[in-house]
Amino acid sequence: MKGLLPIVIVGGGGHATVVMDIINSTSKYNIIGFTDRDPKAHLSGYGIPCLGDDAILADLPRRGVLHVAIGVGGFNNRRRQVLYERIIDFGLGVPSLIHKGATVSPFAVVREGAVVMAGAIVGPGTQIAPNVIVNTGAVVDHHCVVGHSTLVGPAATLCGGVRVGERSFIGARACVVQYKNVGEDCVIGAGSVVLTDVAQGQTVVGNPARVLRWNSGDDQM
Repeated sequence: MKGLLPIVIVGGGGHATVVMDIINSTSKYNIIGFTDRDPKAHLSGYGIPCLGDDAILADLPRRGVLHVAIGVGGFNNRRRQVLYERIIDFGLGVPSLIHKGATVSPFAVVREGAVVMAGAIVGPGTQIAPNVIVNTGAVVDHHCVVGHSTLVGPAATLCGGVRVGERSFIGARACVVQYKNVGEDCVIGAGSVVLTDVAQGQTVVGNPARVLRWNSGDDQM
């Protein structure tokens, strides 16, 4: 489309369809295709062509495509981080994407590659690192810091001043109360209420949240 920047979505599954919706809400990019091992992935049902698997990414700049969006969601945030870094190494840009139905304070910082979905709220003083997903209806309140490639699930709440390390997973409707710290590579189970700090690599569940297990550094690979 004239005046719009060409963009490719990496991945074609369910999360990619939400990314598609956000891109379309911005009126800034024209989705020219997606990459996936399955050419009949969800995005193909929306009239978006599959361009091949991720091997084509290195060739996109030569084709005049300088922007991609990561449409890979799910639990494996370490894999998403590796994918993000690979895309950057190819010289491609991964723009931040904010749905028009999200509320993001002008005093918040949303870094490149972050995705903020419909109904989400990001408060003043908050810093959202690259490649973070703030899912539908999630609340990231004032002065939070959310680390690289973390996923904040649907309707989850990070109260004021919460800090979350890289690659962590905050499950749907989980709540981390104000000024608590969640380390790197943590998993907060869906619906859990976190009242104390969560150490690096812990999986916690319940209300109040208690340690279910310790993750090895490679659990998300």
